[in-house]
Amino acid sequence: MKRVIVLCLALTLLFSVIPMNFASTAADDSTEGVIWEDFSRRKVGEKFDDDEVICAEKEGSAVCVNTLGALGGVNAVKFNYDSLRGYHNITGDQGFKIVYNEPKSLENVSHIIYYFRMPISRPDDKGNNWGKAGVAIMMYLGGYDWASLKNETEIEILSKDGREWKTLKTTSIYLDLPSGFEGYIKIGLDDYKSEKNLNELSVHQTILQFSNMGGISGPGYLNAVYGVTKNTDSLKIKLNGEKEGRYYTTGVTDTDLKSSRKLIDNAMRAEVLHTFSSYPMGYDLDEYGVMAYQHKRNINSVLAPNVGGLLGYPSVEISSKTLGGIRDSNPFYELKYPAYTYTDDLEAILFYIKSAKPHPGQPDVSTFRFNIYSTKGDEHIWTLLGEGKAKYLEKGSKKWKVAESDDQGIMFMPPNFEGYVMADLSEMKMNPIYGKNEGRSMISSTLQFQAVGGLAGNCYVGGIYKITDKTDKLETLITFNDCDVYSLSDGELADNDDLVVVGPALGEKFDSIPVGTTSVYTSKVSEINSDSIVVEYDAAKNAAGYRIDVYKNVSEGINEPVYHACAQSIKVSSKETKVTVTGLESATRYYVIVNALNSLGEPFEVYQYHRITTKSSETNSGSVVVNAAKDTAGITAKVVSMSKDYTVLIIVIAACAVVAVCGALVAVLVIKKKRKGAVK
Repeated sequence: MKRVIVLCLALTLLFSVIPMNFASTAADDSTEGVIWEDFSRRKVGEKFDDDEVICAEKEGSAVCVNTLGALGGVNAVKFNYDSLRGYHNITGDQGFKIVYNEPKSLENVSHIIYYFRMPISRPDDKGNNWGKAGVAIMMYLGGYDWASLKNETEIEILSKDGREWKTLKTTSIYLDLPSGFEGYIKIGLDDYKSEKNLNELSVHQTILQFSNMGGISGPGYLNAVYGVTKNTDSLKIKLNGEKEGRYYTTGVTDTDLKSSRKLIDNAMRAEVLHTFSSYPMGYDLDEYGVMAYQHKRNINSVLAPNVGGLLGYPSVEISSKTLGGIRDSNPFYELKYPAYTYTDDLEAILFYIKSAKPHPGQPDVSTFRFNIYSTKGDEHIWTLLGEGKAKYLEKGSKKWKVAESDDQGIMFMPPNFEGYVMADLSEMKMNPIYGKNEGRSMISSTLQFQAVGGLAGNCYVGGIYKITDKTDKLETLITFNDCDVYSLSDGELADNDDLVVVGPALGEKFDSIPVGTTSVYTSKVSEINSDSIVVEYDAAKNAAGYRIDVYKNVSEGINEPVYHACAQSIKVSSKETKVTVTGLESATRYYVIVNALNSLGEPFEVYQYHRITTKSSETNSGSVVVNAAKDTAGITAKVVSMSKDYTVLIIVIAACAVVAVCGALVAVLVIKKKRKGAVK
């Protein structure tokens, strides 16, 4: 019997440890490969010799420059022409040849990855090639053997700010990319056409032909080349035998990100729609087709230093010698997106804008309107806010506010507004595409400001972003690559202080009152005066603090909607269970709600609200009503979901299961032993 008990205890201990071992040794899904070329053969500023990079055209140049940020890329090669060239411009343009210091064997290689920064599209081409920058990537395999891309084959690309591999199809031997694209291009050996088995050959040279380069299209760059021996869809890669995969876009590992995991998990997921980073400073966006205007002629739009927004990219400066805006000439400013920009996964659109001074005829407000122009097949749709609602976040603030708007989607914000504007796609009610945005191409967004030019001065657009996941996320945090998290409040990298949730702002309006989530903890309003109340409440287990919110009903007039505006919001420590709220109006109805907060300032328990009426200064009488536990009025307070350690849960369940089985086994053995004794 003792042996059986010892065995059961040993099994319990063993199975308790097994889940932990599984968690710590989870399979690494990283791609694996080796660096073929890092361009370390030359120092920055030096020209490459013909035995390193061959410029097939006389006016071509290849110069060593600083790395762009590719993993393992020591330096980069900058390709350029004195004038605009490329296979869209010069028939037979031969481009550039990268000569490897030794042939790169394709044995055991499944894919080749390149890190490019592409030129910008031909500004004078307003047709199908606008917003595109193409490249043909061919291989010289020695002797008479060459390989070029197959027609209509799918190639994967990963933007330098991206968090997802996306696919593009080739046309003939060419791959068209978004204008100014920077990032990784992954090509499988199966995507090349060759009469021989490529795995039996070696690559001597990579030949690059660009659709447009030089002149106003600018240079192109190649930062690194990799041979892939194990391919996955992962955003991480192990290079040259590394033990842990590193993220392509940042070079960090999951181990490096352990301390940032809560930030990453709570941040909105996003993609860059437009940051204008591929265009040179001072670039005339109107002249080269990036921007267009309607209803006003004397407008200039150029790239200027960053005024705000994320990643520090340039801003669009819109100026005019004369005043114009929504109030008078009503000009439109249409910003065109690069090719291959889609509405798939678009939950919300986010702009950073800096308004000009208010219009003299409306000095107490800034107004803004925008749309999304998209196409699918023969369908062309301009989608606007209409009667929907959008939010704004003033620069330096941590609190989003719902903007007042009219039925035409014109938003009303504070004068001299600077900050973010965000609209859920589901809120864009005029010509909506919500629910049918799969496979739609985004062509442009048209912007309108209350005032631009003249005494009002200039306005700016700092960036346009696509929010792909904001459900249960903190809307003041954003990540593009699942590594770096930025605070929308200041545009800087976020830290744990940015996880602290800010309560309702004074005067902020809500459609309804938050509903209580607890029946365990109670609160009461113990004293009611004409200008103050005393609130008492039970201490909640593990509370890091409490927030007492007080709301009152407001309306803009007869037959207008009634809102609940925040009249007070007070945070206190976890030691306080009695709070005096002052600054209230006499003979006024209020709703009083106690929130128990976690360490991030998030409500994890919402107490049932009290409806009270402060005393009249004349009658000195007041009242209080406690809402029913099942009161369905209002909305549930939004609580950002916290990450949980499921490993611990698995361990506990496994241990309990084993203990139960072992206990049952011991019981059976004891019963059998007793029966045998009884038989004897």
